[in-house]
Amino acid sequence: QVAVLSAGFLSPDEAADLLRAVRQSALYRADQHTYLLYPDRRLPRFTEKNNLPGETAERSALI
Repeated sequence: QVAVLSAGFLSPDEAADLLRAVRQSALYRADQHTYLLYPDRRLPRFTEKNNLPGETAERSALI
């Protein structure tokens, strides 16, 4: 949103519409009066990432 606003691509009315839409989206944090770069979401825990299936590990010469 910042890129499209600073590029001057939108008309003033379109820019105002975009700002209103972002304010109503999941990107706005009313409790902090600020905007997020990404919507709040659940991220995988460390133990859920970078897991090799047993079959793949057995075929690896390094493991």
